Amino acid sequence: ALEVAGIVLNKNTVPNDKMPPFYPSGLRLGTPAITTRGMKEKEMKMVADWIDNAVTVVSGTELIGDKEQRKVAWAKLKKDLWKNKELLNIAAEVRQLTKKFPLP
Repeated sequence: ALEVAGIVLNKNTVPNDKMPPFYPSGLRLGTPAITTRGMKEKEMKMVADWIDNAVTVVSGTELIGDKEQRKVAWAKLKKDLWKNKELLNIAAEVRQLTKKFPLP
């Protein structure tokens, strides 16, 4: 969902994670890509809101333990996410903001 929304993060395992390492439940948030562009607290708040909105879109998605069923479910989910209007709107807002803060 975050990738579709134009937000890139690292996936990480967390203590007592029930999912296998290739499907971790944790996210690693960092700010170097944002601060390098010159963004400040105002923009950080916008990014946090976008992350919250994107995660909310998929919050009801069930994590499937069976490997074969999970493979099918992930493929369908990924396809559906690229059609999600809310995520695509976030991506448009992200592009609009990053145009104001180009990479050095």
